[in-house]
Amino acid sequence: MSNRRHFSQNEIQLLEKNPYVHHVTEKSITYAPSFKVEAVRAYHAGQTPMEIFLRAGFPIEIIGQETPKRCLKRWRSIQAQF
Repeated sequence: MSNRRHFSQNEIQLLEKNPYVHHVTEKSITYAPSFKVEAVRAYHAGQTPMEIFLRAGFPIEIIGQETPKRCLKRWRSIQAQF
């Protein structure tokens, strides 16, 4: 994972303004639990991961093109366990 990008201080500050973000470091974003639940619901209702993240105000050019898909895959598998 050496090609993984790091967030700049400006990007961190921008991301932390999003109400769906719990915390941001230079290496990761911790999403609000309520966003995770709503994102999985929206996915099951037919929205794509990209649509969900764009509607929530996430700048794809900062978080990365694959992040929405990876997050939804992880959150769906976790939710399926319960």
